[in-house]
Amino acid sequence: MTMVRWAKIKIFSGAGCLILFALPFLSVGVFAAGYFFHIILAWTRMQFWMEPAAPPLDPEKLMLSMVFTLAFGGAGTGIICAAVYGTRRLLETAALQRKYPEEPWRWNREWNAGVLHANAKLGAVALFFFALIWNGLSLSTLFVVPREVRQGNTAALLVLAFPLVGAWLLYKAVHKYLQWRRFGNVTFEMASVPAFLGDRLRGTIRIPVALVMENSVTTHLKCVHSETTGSGKNRHTSEKVLWEAEKIVPRHMLSQERRTTVIPVEFHIPDTPPPSDDTDADDKIVWRLHAETSLTGVDFSADFEVPVFDVPEGIPDTYAGPPGGGENI
Repeated sequence: MTMVRWAKIKIFSGAGCLILFALPFLSVGVFAAGYFFHIILAWTRMQFWMEPAAPPLDPEKLMLSMVFTLAFGGAGTGIICAAVYGTRRLLETAALQRKYPEEPWRWNREWNAGVLHANAKLGAVALFFFALIWNGLSLSTLFVVPREVRQGNTAALLVLAFPLVGAWLLYKAVHKYLQWRRFGNVTFEMASVPAFLGDRLRGTIRIPVALVMENSVTTHLKCVHSETTGSGKNRHTSEKVLWEAEKIVPRHMLSQERRTTVIPVEFHIPDTPPPSDDTDADDKIVWRLHAETSLTGVDFSADFEVPVFDVPEGIPDTYAGPPGGGENI
C-alpha cells in the first residue's frame, strides 16, 4: 500500500472518529428538540379543553429542553461540520505537500497566494457558536441556583460565574461581528512569499473601507511556540513568545487607494528564531502579525498568521537586511 493511501486512510479515520464522537451529542440534541416540540404541541392541544387561564405549560421543562437542544445539538453539529471541513483541508494540504515537498509555505493555499485574510466574519461566527453552546449549558443553572439558595446553600451562587462567562463570550462575538461589519474582509498582501529569517517581512494591510484615521497604527510581529499537552479533560495549550517586535505606523504613512485604506508593514526578522512549523498540531511554531488603532466607535484590530522560513539551500545570501526592528517606520 502506498504512502498516499496510508495518508488518506489516516485522514478519513480521524474524521470518522470525530463524527462518531459527535453522534451522541447530536442524538441528545435531536431528542431534546423532539421533547420541546412535544411539550408545545401538547400545550396547544390542551387549550381546546382546559381553562386557558391556567395552561399546563411547565416553563422549567420547556427551557431545559431548549437548552439541551441548543447545547448538545449545536455541539454535535459543529463537530461534524468541523470534521468534514477539516478533512477537505487535510486532503488539499497532502496534495500540495506531494507537489511541493521542499517548499512548505506552498502547503497553505493562503500563503501560496500571498494574500492573507483576517477572517473577522469567521471569527465572529465561531465565537457566536461557542457562546451559544456555553450559554445553552450554563443557563440551566438559573433554574437550580434559586432553589438551592432558598434551601440555604449559598455556595451555589458561585455557579453563576458560568452565565457571566457566557455573557462575556457573547459580548466578544458581537464586538467581532461589528468589526467585520465596519471594516469588511481585511487582508495582508505580502510583498514576497515567504518572508525569510534574516530578511524583512514587507507588505500592506488593506482595509476595504475609506477610513479617516485618527491615530497612528500599532503593528506587532511575534514568533510563538504553541504546545498542547495532555488528553481529554486534562488537555491544555500553552504559548511562549520566542521573539517579538513592535512598530508604530504614523498617520502620514497611511494611504487610500480606490476606497481602500492601506497600512504599510515592514519588519526586520533576525535569523535566530525558528521558522514556521505546523507539521505537528500539538507542537507548532507560529508567526503572528497584529495591527490595531483607536477609532470613533469600533476600534480597528486585525490578526494574520504569516509564513516565515529559512532561506532555501542554493540561494545566495542576499536576503539579510540591516539590523533593526522595534523602531517606527
